[in-house]
Amino acid sequence: MVVASGGTSHGVGLEIATPKRDLISQVKTLAKSILNLVGWNPSPFSWNGKKLEFAEAPHMHVSLLSLKGKAAPKIGSELDVEVRFTTTTFDQIVFD
Repeated sequence: MVVASGGTSHGVGLEIATPKRDLISQVKTLAKSILNLVGWNPSPFSWNGKKLEFAEAPHMHVSLLSLKGKAAPKIGSELDVEVRFTTTTFDQIVFD
């Protein structure tokens, strides 16, 4: 289990609104719900090039992530994250 700084107040785990409710969007919503029921809940975070999954829905300021056997990051390590810039508020931006 990893506690990552970054939650819904930062824009992590938010989804864009989809106003149209056609058959395709309803099928996508149903498929995503079924995948979440069986434990597939991807997060935007990754560690050592491997995507991490949410252990539970993101909280306001933190996200709980599951490692599933990977070597755990040390306290204070930086995780890679891929998020939409239009919905995210950053505390710090690091360019490599």
